[in-house]
Amino acid sequence: MKITLVGLCLFFFVFPSAPQSSYVTKSGYIASTSKGMIERLVEYATAGDKEGFERFVKENHPRVFTLKSGLTVHVLERTWDGLIKIRVKGMTLEVWTFAEAVRSR
Repeated sequence: MKITLVGLCLFFFVFPSAPQSSYVTKSGYIASTSKGMIERLVEYATAGDKEGFERFVKENHPRVFTLKSGLTVHVLERTWDGLIKIRVKGMTLEVWTFAEAVRSR
């Protein structure tokens, strides 16, 4: 048991985690500092409530905003329902958006 645990610890020191993949943002997509806010926007869109969607974005700015096009980002996390957590290269702020909002470099 001790050998397995020591071997596992050595594995993590010898083989660091894989580098994050780089992507580029597309224009016209919404992002938020909160995953819950993006999920609420999905609910408005699914219900066809354009007015509610636009009002929610306006009332929650700057926590909800439109992504700038052409930013190099790293994808940090993916969910089964198509949301991703990203970080702009060289910055520390992490935000949630839709998987369709980025493309491979």
